Amino acid sequence: MSINLKDYLKRKRSSLEKFILQSNIKSYEEILDYCRRRGCTPIAKEEFDLVVLQKEEVKPKIEEAKEASSNEEKPVKHKRRKRRTKVSRPAQDSQEAGAADKSVEDA
Repeated sequence: MSINLKDYLKRKRSSLEKFILQSNIKSYEEILDYCRRRGCTPIAKEEFDLVVLQKEEVKPKIEEAKEASSNEEKPVKHKRRKRRTKVSRPAQDSQEAGAADKSVEDA
């Protein structure tokens, strides 16, 4: 018994659009070939055409948004603050006292 491609993608938490983009599929025949190799039931040609048409309509909108964002000024990044040590105050005091104590020196 073979599994339906849409059910397989649903189980993998993916969608048909993502699958087509990731697999770089450009024609319905490539999906048929993929399904034949994997032993699954392919989707209908109408579904593939619907996904491809939606993808082509979205592309120009995405490209326009990219151009608009590249023309805008980028915000200034702030410098990151130095990380503070995780040593407690009493421990820091004792470390400083030991560093300041010059009575113990190597001979």
